[in-house]
Amino acid sequence: MEDAGTLATEREGPTSERDEELALAARTDSEAFGLLYERHRLAVFRYLRTRTRSEDDACELTAVVFERALTALGHCPDGRGT
Repeated sequence: MEDAGTLATEREGPTSERDEELALAARTDSEAFGLLYERHRLAVFRYLRTRTRSEDDACELTAVVFERALTALGHCPDGRGT
């Protein structure tokens, strides 16, 4: 299996195969989760900013999204949330 840095080098679309591989790796590799966070935090923030009253609310909700994602990765047998 490729290391997390190599997995993050390509991007095919909003949810790429690389992201799925990173999500699987993130179950045991905090660096892989960090890469997912870096790749998607701004998009998540922007989405939430259009649906909240303030940047502070969007920032807080962005943190909640990633906290829940990290928690879910530890509870899913295949790391995909299914």
